[in-house]
Amino acid sequence: MWGVKQFTTLSDRGRFLKTGDLARYNADGTINLLGRKDSEVKIRGQRVNLKEVEILMRPQLGPNFDIFVESVLPKGSTPTLAAFLFAKDAHSLSSKSVDGHGFAAHPTSLSARIQLVDSPLQTSLPVDMVPAVYLLVSALPTSISGKVDRRALTERVIALTGAELDTLMHGQPAEVLPPSTPMEKRLVTLIADTPQLECANIAVNASFLKLGGDSHRNGLYIFPAPTIASLAQRAQVQIDTKTIDFDRNSLFGLTPMQRHILSGERSPTGSSVLIELQRQQESCQVADAILSLVIQHPMLRSRFVVLENGEVRQMMMDAVDGGLLFGEREIKLSEDFETLRETGISLLDPCKGPVVGVYLIQSLGGKQMLLLVAHDLIVDSRSWVVLQSDLEQLLGENTLDEVPSFQEWYNLIQGKAKQNDILRELASEGWAGGDDDSNIPIYGSSLKLLRGQTAALDSEPCHLLFGDVRELLQVQPWQIILAALARSYYLVFPDRRPPSLAV
Repeated sequence: MWGVKQFTTLSDRGRFLKTGDLARYNADGTINLLGRKDSEVKIRGQRVNLKEVEILMRPQLGPNFDIFVESVLPKGSTPTLAAFLFAKDAHSLSSKSVDGHGFAAHPTSLSARIQLVDSPLQTSLPVDMVPAVYLLVSALPTSISGKVDRRALTERVIALTGAELDTLMHGQPAEVLPPSTPMEKRLVTLIADTPQLECANIAVNASFLKLGGDSHRNGLYIFPAPTIASLAQRAQVQIDTKTIDFDRNSLFGLTPMQRHILSGERSPTGSSVLIELQRQQESCQVADAILSLVIQHPMLRSRFVVLENGEVRQMMMDAVDGGLLFGEREIKLSEDFETLRETGISLLDPCKGPVVGVYLIQSLGGKQMLLLVAHDLIVDSRSWVVLQSDLEQLLGENTLDEVPSFQEWYNLIQGKAKQNDILRELASEGWAGGDDDSNIPIYGSSLKLLRGQTAALDSEPCHLLFGDVRELLQVQPWQIILAALARSYYLVFPDRRPPSLAV
C-alpha cells in the first residue's frame, strides 16, 4: 500500500489510485499483480471484506472454532464464498475424516449449528457476503513461518465438484432435480451459458445466486424466487394472470372468414399440422425457432376483444404474453397423436391465450416431430403452408425476411374496398366494417346487391362458357359460378366444411 491517502504521485509515473492490490514493478515498466494486501475479494462483481464476515460469524459459532473465509473456485463452478472451520476440540465432534483433501464430513451437531449461523447472516448481510459453502478442516495447513496457509485451503477446493462439497456438508450429494417444464429448461440453458457451468449440474431447486448468477438489475425479481423452479413458476403465473390492457385505436375489425367463423354456422375450433423434423433438434433450438416465428408473424400474437356493445375486434400484442403454448411429449401409439392434438386444441383461447400450441414429439421409432395447433381465427390452411415453410427455414438456422403485419394487410384491403364503387356499398359487411356491421349478415344483402348490378353476357359467349348446362339443369349463370366457387373451395380446403351459399 502507498501511504495513507487515497491518491499518490510517483516520480515520472504520474498520479496513482491506491486500490489495495499488491503489485510489483518490473524493469521493463510492466506490473505484476500479486493479489490483495487487504482481505477484500470480488464475488459476482461485488467487493467482499473477508475479515468482516469472519468477525460476524465468530460469535455465532463460539470460541471452539477457528474460522477462515475465502473465495474459492470449485471444479465446474463459479467463484463463491467458502467458510473453512477448524474445531479446536476435534474429538467432541466425532467427525469422520475424508482422505485426499483434508476436509471432514459434517457431523449432525455441526450441521445444525451451521444452520443457526447461516440464518442470521442471510438477514444481516448482503447475499454476496454469505458463505455458500461450509467446510470442516481436519488439519490446518501452515506456512514456513507457522501462519495458516489460506492459499493452500483454497487450492484444496479446486479439485472438488459441487456434488462432492454437498457430500461433505450434508453426508450425501444434493439431489439435482432436472427441469420438467419448457420454461425451466429454457432457464437452465440460459444459466448454463455462464462459463464453467453445465446443464447436467444445474438443479432447478438450487439458488440462482449460488449457481453464479450476478444479475443485480434483476435482483427485485430474483430474490423473492431464487431457484430456477420458483422463477419459472413465477414467470408462468405472471403470464397466465396478466390482464390485457389495450388501446382502442389498436383494435381493428374481422375478416369475412373470421366473421363467418363467429357467426355460428361453424363452431370455432382449431386446426393442426404434423411436421417430421429432418434432423434432431434440441428443445431450446426448437423453442428459439418458434419464438422467432411468433415474432415474425404478429397474427400469432393476436387477441380478440369483446367490447361493451358485444362487438368483436382483434389486436396484435407486442409480446408473446401467454399466447404460445410449448411442450415436449413422448408418443408410442398413433392414437396418442390424436389425443395430444385434441388436448392442445382444447387449451386454445383466442381472447386470453394461448392461441398457438407447439409440441416437440419423440416417437417410438426415434423420429422427432413437431405438432402445431392453432385456433381457426388465427391460422387457416394457406397460412399453415407459410408457417411450415418459415419454421423449416428457422430450424435450418436461417433468418426470415421481414413481412408486413396482418393488421397492415387488413388496412390495405380495407382501403381498396373503400375505393371501389360496389365494395364501398359492401363496406359495412366486409373489410371496411362500420360501427354496426356485427349485426348485418355477411352474405345475404351482399348477394342481393351484387345481383342488382347491370352486367350481362351476350348469348354467344354465354353458350361458350356454359354450354347446354343452363338448359339441362335449368339454372342461371350466377348459380353455376357459385357452384364452381364452392367446388373450388372444397378442393383447396378439403379439411373444412363447404361454405354456406345464400340463393
